[in-house]
Formats: sequence, structure tokens, C-alpha cells
Amino acid sequence: MELRNLEYFVVLAEEQSFEKAARRLFLTQSAVSQQIRRLEADLGVRLIDRATRPFELTDAGRDVFALATSIVRQTQSIRGLAHDREGSAGGIVRVGVTPALLFSRVVDGLRLIRRDNPGLRIELFNDNTPQIQAQLESGALDVTFSNTFGSVDGCQDVLLYEDRLVVAFNPETYPQLVPDVGRAQAEAPAGPAEPAREGAADPVEPTGTVRVPLAALDGLPIISFARMSARANYDAMLGYFTEHGRSPVLTEVVATYMDQVGYVKAGLGVALVPKSLMSAVDVPNVDWAQLDPQLPTLPIYATWNPAGLNRSGAVFMEQLRGHFAD
Repeated sequence: MELRNLEYFVVLAEEQSFEKAARRLFLTQSAVSQQIRRLEADLGVRLIDRATRPFELTDAGRDVFALATSIVRQTQSIRGLAHDREGSAGGIVRVGVTPALLFSRVVDGLRLIRRDNPGLRIELFNDNTPQIQAQLESGALDVTFSNTFGSVDGCQDVLLYEDRLVVAFNPETYPQLVPDVGRAQAEAPAGPAEPAREGAADPVEPTGTVRVPLAALDGLPIISFARMSARANYDAMLGYFTEHGRSPVLTEVVATYMDQVGYVKAGLGVALVPKSLMSAVDVPNVDWAQLDPQLPTLPIYATWNPAGLNRSGAVFMEQLRGHFAD
């Protein structure tokens, strides 16, 4: 019996999905299935009832899962002992992010932590906010990144930075949203633009930056996810329109921010999405602009359970805070 197959089984049982387990393990679904069958052959029992949809653990599977979880956790601690002497973290830290944050400063921070801790394995899981919070509460994840504060019992939150919302649009469908650059240049005072402050929560805009007036959105369909997918983001968007006396025409879809950009490309409406996302991706026929008045910022929080954090997770959080400290 191989230890890695126990690790694969624990991940599969936590995710309750071959597809999600494969994504978390960076394997194909067939590879995960093959390793689970090998583990069943080694143990001489069936661990999963594949006749049900979704699958269920057998009685033996539940017993093995309880023991395997303990074994895997202890193994991670053992692997980290050697790295203690070197001052770096080892083992596994399971991180949950919302899809839009895959294009943000969060993943830059993860990359730097991984660079400084070559013995550390970061498993990345992405889903909507309620799903990753549920995984954190169950202990399947160690740390999550989202826009939501104080919604997981027993967990702590720390604000890392804030990300400005901007409006994404197809310039062929909505040419009225293309900023009037000529007017901005004429109105801009002479002198060099003020540089952005590296690491700032919301970098200073260059002098003369053009913003599209909010009135230009009147009557346009705004592509949005449903409130249940990310309440904090949804409420921030609606709060902005309410504050400025506007009633937006919302088209709610089952979509992430990146999916919304696809709807925008198709000319089905505009979308209010994080500036970090639009700065990181280049989608043909999709432009973005800032509104006047400015759209709100979205706070980016790290959330974790101090009681359930092993040493690797504690080192991870310490270094994470260091990377985002002003």
C-alpha cells in the first residue's frame, strides 16, 4: 500500500467528486480512479460505492477515511520537521480562492511563498465563495481568499488589500463607453503623470485618467452573478448604484467574473469586474474603463482557522502577511 494513494483517497473523500479531486491533485480523473482502485485492491475492500450519483463511501471507506486523514496529517508534520531546521515550511497547505483571484495579487503572493519554501506544496482549489467557505469550515481547506469577512465560525480574517471595480464592455456594441481620450488630454494639466505606488491598495491614477460618466450605463444590461454566489460583491455593486440614484438593469447569470467577460465579448451587456482581472487578461473586443463617480473597491481577505492550522500553515500565514504588509 502506497502512502500517496491514501493521500489521493483523502482528497477524493473530502471533495466528493473525481473531477474536483483531480483538479486539486493536478491529475486526470482516470489517474485518480486508477489509484483508488489500486488502494482498494491492496486493502481488499471497496471504499467507494460507484453505483450512486454522486458516489458514496462504503462503511469500510468511512473507517479508512478516518484513519487515513490522521495518517496523512501526521505524515505532513513529519515532512515538515526537516524544514524546521532550515527556517522554511514543508508539507502541504490547502488554499481556496474564488476564480477571479486566480488573476490577482493573491497568486503572486503564493508564488513568492512557494519560491522561499521549496519543500512546501500548495494545493490550490477554486470555487465560489460559499463553497470554499464550506470547505474551510469542514477542515478540507487550510486558508481561503475571498471578499467576505467574518462568515466562517471560529475563523480569523485579515485584510490583504483592496481591488477596484471597473466596467468591461464591447466597444463595437457600446461605442458610447469608449473614453474620450482627446478631451482628457486637453483637460490634463502639464507635467509628468503621478506614478503608481508599488504595493498600494489602490494605486494612484495618472493625472488626466479618463473616466466614463455613470449616466452612460443607464438602460444598458449589466451582466452579474446571483447574490447567493458572492453576497459582499453583489451588495457593493448595488450599494454603488443606490448611492448615486440609479436603478441598474441586471442580467443575472451563473457565471464567474471571467465568464462575465465572455458575455461582454458576445455583446450581451456590460459587467462590473475587478481591475486586477482586466489588467491581467487580454480579451479581443473587450475594453474596460473606470466610471465617474468611481466604482467601489472590493476587499481581499485571507481567512483561516487558527485551531486547525499545522506548522506549515502557520508559517504560510506569517509569510503571507509579510508579503502584503504596507
